[in-house]
Amino acid sequence: MMNPGYLSLLLICMILILLSSGWKEVFLSRASHKEILLFFVLWITSLQFNISFVQIELNSSIIVMSMMCMYILVKISAWKKRMQTILIGLLLAILNLVLLEFYAIDPIFVISRMGLDIAVWLSLVCLCMTRDRSMQLASLTLGFILGDTMHAYYHLASASYVLGNSLFQDKWWLAIVIVGVGTVILQQMVISYRRFIHKFETMRKRGWK
Repeated sequence: MMNPGYLSLLLICMILILLSSGWKEVFLSRASHKEILLFFVLWITSLQFNISFVQIELNSSIIVMSMMCMYILVKISAWKKRMQTILIGLLLAILNLVLLEFYAIDPIFVISRMGLDIAVWLSLVCLCMTRDRSMQLASLTLGFILGDTMHAYYHLASASYVLGNSLFQDKWWLAIVIVGVGTVILQQMVISYRRFIHKFETMRKRGWK
């Protein structure tokens, strides 16, 4: 049995407030209210159960996140976008694994907390790779799950590991929020830039006349 970290609860409350106040079309325009509600119900329920697999203890929330990732991939109609999402997820998984190993060897480079630093790095890389929210959500989920699974597999002999623990939940939710907010900010910057260029071109043409 496991409870999410305090950061996860704070981020979830913020997400629920944004979605209920009409921001769903901005952050999750392609997801229906039923799909969002179903995910939260399954995710909260799955947190209460752990499954022992070899020497790794697996929290059931990982299964729910994996199912969500597969569902998003199925909903992506274009196969090129689907392959791009998988490739971005694999890239993020490798980066996640490298950062986990790097911080474990030399924690002096950790700025705040190891999990939070990793969440920031992965979300920034994901934001640079794609601005599609469905692709971002699926690739981030794939990157965190595969990266942490490989990290746990490499350290089977040294210590037991709970895949999907509170630290995993914290960094996953934080990365989702950073990517969502970052995408909106970038889109608004692009819109403002285009408006400025259009206004500037209009004023210049009037000046020529």
